Amino acid sequence: MSTKSPELRDLRVYVSSTSDDLEEYRVAVIAALRKMKTIKPVGMEDYVSGGRPPIKKCLDDVSKCDIYVGIFAWRYGSIPRGYKKSFTELEYSKAVGVGIPPLIFLLNEKFDWLHKHYGNEKDQLRINALRKKLKRVGDVTFFTDPQDLAIKVLAAVSIKQREIDKDRMAKIQSEQYAQVGTANSPEQKASIQQAITLEQEAMRQQSLKTQQVKREPIPIQLPKLRGLFVDREIEQDILFQYLRKADNRLVVIIAPGGYGKTELATKVLKDIAPGTSIVANDVHGILYMRCAKGDINLGKIFDGAGKIAGKADEFLKVYTSKEMTLARKLEFFFNELTKVGNVWLVMDNFEDLLDTNDDSIKDDELREFLETAVAIKHNVRLIVTSRAVPKFKGSRKIEKIDLSSGLPEEQAIRYLREEGTEYGLGNEDENVLRTFVSRVHYIPMALVSVLGYLHEHHAITLGELLADDSLFLDFDRHDIKEGLKNLVLQQIKSISPDAQLALSVLSIFSKPTSFPTLHYLLQGIEKGEFDAILTCLEKNRLIIHNNGYYDMHPVVRSLAYERIPESEPSGNGKDSGKDGEAAVLTRCGLHKKAAEFFEKLRKPEKDWRTIADLEPQLEEIHHLMRAGQYDEAARVLGIIDFDYLQLWGYAGIVIELREQFIRKLKDTYLASVNAGYLGTAYRRIGRVLESLSYLEQAIQGAKDNNDKGGIGAWLGSLALAHWYLGEIREAFEYCEQALTIDREIGYRRGEGVWLGNLGDACFIEGDFNKAVEHFLQALEIAKNIENSILTSDVLIPLAYAFHYHSKLPDAEKHYRESLKFDVPLNICQSAVLLGILLLEKGESAKAEVSTEAEDFIKRGISLCRQILEKTPDLFKQLYKLALALLASGDSQASLETYRKAITTCSAKGVVKRALMDLSLLERAAPNIEGLAGARKLLTRALDG
Repeated sequence: MSTKSPELRDLRVYVSSTSDDLEEYRVAVIAALRKMKTIKPVGMEDYVSGGRPPIKKCLDDVSKCDIYVGIFAWRYGSIPRGYKKSFTELEYSKAVGVGIPPLIFLLNEKFDWLHKHYGNEKDQLRINALRKKLKRVGDVTFFTDPQDLAIKVLAAVSIKQREIDKDRMAKIQSEQYAQVGTANSPEQKASIQQAITLEQEAMRQQSLKTQQVKREPIPIQLPKLRGLFVDREIEQDILFQYLRKADNRLVVIIAPGGYGKTELATKVLKDIAPGTSIVANDVHGILYMRCAKGDINLGKIFDGAGKIAGKADEFLKVYTSKEMTLARKLEFFFNELTKVGNVWLVMDNFEDLLDTNDDSIKDDELREFLETAVAIKHNVRLIVTSRAVPKFKGSRKIEKIDLSSGLPEEQAIRYLREEGTEYGLGNEDENVLRTFVSRVHYIPMALVSVLGYLHEHHAITLGELLADDSLFLDFDRHDIKEGLKNLVLQQIKSISPDAQLALSVLSIFSKPTSFPTLHYLLQGIEKGEFDAILTCLEKNRLIIHNNGYYDMHPVVRSLAYERIPESEPSGNGKDSGKDGEAAVLTRCGLHKKAAEFFEKLRKPEKDWRTIADLEPQLEEIHHLMRAGQYDEAARVLGIIDFDYLQLWGYAGIVIELREQFIRKLKDTYLASVNAGYLGTAYRRIGRVLESLSYLEQAIQGAKDNNDKGGIGAWLGSLALAHWYLGEIREAFEYCEQALTIDREIGYRRGEGVWLGNLGDACFIEGDFNKAVEHFLQALEIAKNIENSILTSDVLIPLAYAFHYHSKLPDAEKHYRESLKFDVPLNICQSAVLLGILLLEKGESAKAEVSTEAEDFIKRGISLCRQILEKTPDLFKQLYKLALALLASGDSQASLETYRKAITTCSAKGVVKRALMDLSLLERAAPNIEGLAGARKLLTRALDG
């Protein structure tokens, strides 16, 4: 009788998905699975041409696997000949049919997905139905980017593998013990028992092997270590001890600039991240928030925490709620993160959020956030780095790690010996080292700086350097800030002129910069020599090189930038580089050159899909403004503003940039244009009175410049502002004036825009026939000049007019046509309105229509939220989101969103249109809960 049972074999995991749209995701998942020593991933990557049709090969492979992983985005995929379902759905059905456990992963509905990765209309209906089915029949996991998916697949497969191995081991042991019972003698029984013991040990080893998975880093964006960190083992241990105590919920790391606050926090985070995953027992999530320049608020903290908790929508809903008090919102915040486990929240450079007079927290919400953090029980641990201790109610409960005394003496000396061996510090007299570290007050940045100085001056010893009292005068006077500044300045002055020039160039950039960018500004230096200069600067510890990008400590950046003259000195203001080419030494000149570089990186307009494609122009604008060339910066912004930045939902960026141009533009034409675009941006976020003021300035400026095109443009925009205010007669008059001007100058696009707006005015006034006539004229112009944005702009009100007057087939046709154009602000509105139309149609048609209606409404909700993340005050999207939420059955969220929309813009024309939208929903689904409450809110706002 055999005593040998089958060994536990490696598990086969079948990875199923569509291909082109999810190629990058498949690569990440399969790479992650291959790191598991007992897993063999199987998928289309393994296939080669053979004699059997591909679908038979796929289904056969599925049946031979132990786990099925299905990844679904927004494409249904191809259907093999002879079948009615796609490859992916057939593979899923096969897995379920043969009893293979399925792990299903769906792309998060809020995640920004490329338009080209959606299927056609028929394909979209199929994938929507499949996703709905998958959510209905089992648990699903939502994912965003490839790394997020890989981590979640790895975690789910690990859990499922342990379940499968446990069942296998139980079965094997049962068989083995059955053998013991059939033994004919004590000797045979002992032999079988020994074999069982040996196999149990083999199983245990196999189980350990299963768990030997290379853990992935926590998916967060940490700051890069600048290479200036002096290993503070004691402070690291103290920080960990504080964070492990249940009653220590907030730790503040305090010190002036240059003492290594960010370095300490980052070192701790980077040390734990490689050994931690989201499913580990130690740290379940880290949220890093950079507070520099005050660019942080409670909304951003809620957003990041929601992603960690996997409840982004719920966190957003709570934060924006008008019904909940801030205390209740914060209670929800900490309770939900406690459910996740041990979560760390790091708030770096917190001093930028403090009042400079008394170190109190300027933002009321953030102050209450910290007060709550130290007052209630939870598992969240807050780490704050700051130059001062924040003052707030309950601040005595916080723990502090004060770095302002510098490093411990022995640690500072050890650092100098280890890092300064090549400069003779390894054998330096102990008293010399003690004298130096004491004289510079044990500041890490000072130790790093002196090593850089000695690297450049090999002939000088540390003792000789100490003899230069002028170098340490400020330190001796206990003016540590000036002392550090003087020491770093001496370090900078000690390097070659070309190296100083390279350092100056890097200092004009506020973030890590690539070699080509830097070299473009100093083309007179050969690439090889420039590379050597950067290497020297790195060895001198003045810059940091990381993955092809160069950066510097803020102290070095500030000092290097201050040394660049604002204007040309006497002579020509230039220093000759190699090959006789002059290198510009002024701040203005360097920023001009940087702007020139980014101008060359511009993408063609046909390739503009997201704001990332406009990054070169935004960088160019930044450097032009730093160079004082506001007119040129305004011209560059004019290229991307209105049709792109604003129509993609980035009105906030437009306002931020254009506000900086006020009273700085010399060209009166550009000043008029800036006022006009600024007025348009303010109108988009509902600040209509400010919009009117800027538009009136723009019209006057255009008149002064005899700019007929400008007069027409800003008159038309003024018409829209009056339309929002409910002043239809004024809107009609301004629109007719704009139309007359654009017809005179032959500006066809303007003619189409104003015809469309006139159509809207006629529709509001109740003249349906005249409205449709104007819309059709505008649509003809838009198609003749092949302008997709104008075409999309006209199709929606045309469809709406038919929809409102119950001409559903015509309305549906135009809504669907508008969805073909890549204009996000319009697509989200069309999706919501088409969904409501299909709800009405579904009352007397097939059930499939209602299913499609739900899908369009959900798509509208997702798109509205994506846009509102960019500019939260876009009132059109807020009102449409509220309508869609109501249609989806989420009446509470709908009413909260309506309240926010009314707060953002309660102009009578806007509220009147929202009531008209509501009447369409009432007609389509009269029994939906919350309709009466929504109408009451809007009616009250209209009457008020």
